[in-house]
Amino acid sequence: MTLVDCFDQPRYAGDFENLIKAFARATLRAEKLITYTKAYNNIALIKRFGYLASLFHPTKLNSFIVYAQKQVNAKYSLIDAGGFEEGEFNAVWKLRLNVPEKAIIKMAEDNY
Repeated sequence: MTLVDCFDQPRYAGDFENLIKAFARATLRAEKLITYTKAYNNIALIKRFGYLASLFHPTKLNSFIVYAQKQVNAKYSLIDAGGFEEGEFNAVWKLRLNVPEKAIIKMAEDNY
């Protein structure tokens, strides 16, 4: 639940890099993610989590990814909500990658 809180209100959670590290390293359960993200009713949050789940936990969180993909709407959201309106568009998740995917993967790999 804390991780969902942090992605919902990133200004209270530190920087984007630490959120990515936390997501990539967390022990997550698909059914809990579905329950928690439904409670927030925030499509941008669901899209971010779906994208990150497909990047870092594609097998383990498959049922969440399927759920999240069904929630995607036509509006593009920023992967880093606190960033600038720039970067490439990911049509699958309707996300604007204002942080490049390679950089996101590198963030997850770097040590604290």
